[in-house]
Amino acid sequence: MQFIEAEQPTHIKWGFFGKPGSGKTFTAAKVLSQFVAKYAPDSQIAMLDTENGSGHIKNLVKKITGKPLMVPSVVGTIGETFEFLDECKKRGWAAIIDSVTQPWARLSNDRLLWRKARIQAAHGNPDTAKMQIDDWMYVKSVWKPLTYRFVHDPVHILLLGREGIEWGIILDDEGNAKQGQTGIKMKTENEMGHEPNLLIQMRARQLDPTGKTNVNMVHEAVVWKDRSDTANMTGKIGANPDLAFFMPHIETLNLGGVRTEPGESEPTFANGGGPTWETIKARREAVLEKIKDDITEVMPGQTVAEKKSKVTVLRQAFGDTSWAELEKDHHKWPVEALEDGRAKLRVILKEIQSGKESK
Repeated sequence: MQFIEAEQPTHIKWGFFGKPGSGKTFTAAKVLSQFVAKYAPDSQIAMLDTENGSGHIKNLVKKITGKPLMVPSVVGTIGETFEFLDECKKRGWAAIIDSVTQPWARLSNDRLLWRKARIQAAHGNPDTAKMQIDDWMYVKSVWKPLTYRFVHDPVHILLLGREGIEWGIILDDEGNAKQGQTGIKMKTENEMGHEPNLLIQMRARQLDPTGKTNVNMVHEAVVWKDRSDTANMTGKIGANPDLAFFMPHIETLNLGGVRTEPGESEPTFANGGGPTWETIKARREAVLEKIKDDITEVMPGQTVAEKKSKVTVLRQAFGDTSWAELEKDHHKWPVEALEDGRAKLRVILKEIQSGKESK
């Protein structure tokens, strides 16, 4: 293990979250444009636009930076987000991701669709499908590299997300515990909202809530977190903020500097003497797919009677169990047990097929 002196951050890594109409996109575009114009005039800004807001701020960006706002054609997948960051890193551009909530929602929904397809293939009811623990583990494993890239890539990044409610246990005046709102957060994968070095909540507020004298609307930036140790901005509130408001944080950065990027480490369980859980899971899924194919090849029908017959042959081969149990209970049904059951099933299906052909 080698030690180096702690290094100052070299790039802005900010998060903006808020409700619709709170000024997230406008404020982020304005502030980043002013930053680029002052500190990185040879660069320009690119925006991963999943909220269809780039067209409304492109003139603002060009007016301040003198260069067009660059926007790739995307639908908002996690893969596109990785590709976007790759391009910004290669070209030396500053980046706005608006919003990070969309790739998270799409990734979660894609996994749910996968779950429904699996249930339907096993002749279950996909309408009752819900995300299981292993689904969320998979989604988080796919998402985690984005969190890492946001923190470590040598790119100025503003991360925008919608506002979500944080729920938890609260105590009333009499000490009774109940479920309630404990705070607000960026609406995305839980860890992502903790990663920005500067976390800003945007909110829209009327100067006079009664509307009797002055009903001008302002966009307020509330700094929820500032990681810098000097001139810390946590708790500061700025109305219609521009770059000047954020200067105390910017002045703590080593702009133009180079940080030591983390190197690749050996896998924790390398040479552990056996297959990884991912390998075991993949083998189980492969055997389960073959089991479904074996049954479908001989018994392709979908009537009530035919579905009942499929359940019967499954239990003849695997005992008193269900398809869901075969999928989820890897302790009771390891790969070897699934393969043994499949061998019995193929014998049963061969007899059924022979009976059909003899008629």
